[in-house]
Amino acid sequence: MRISDKDNHTCGLGFSYLVSQIGSMSFDSTGLHWRYNLMANRVLLLLALASRNHPNSSTRILSETTGHFLKNLKSQLPQTRILAISALNTP
Repeated sequence: MRISDKDNHTCGLGFSYLVSQIGSMSFDSTGLHWRYNLMANRVLLLLALASRNHPNSSTRILSETTGHFLKNLKSQLPQTRILAISALNTP
């Protein structure tokens, strides 16, 4: 089965939207419990890693997630900082 360019573009937009929603949800300022915040950051890391293998992944996704994890380096939670370091350290 071959995926059309239109379907591939739509999938890429959906993926980008999902990444931005999880990124915005996982900031400390949202009032999420720290465990949910950490889970959202882990999911964001997994999506960012998966997007690297996607043929239509945009550099926007990479730049958004990189910026997100750079901001998380200032987090008060050690687990969030450790996750941010590992996210930024992945090739």
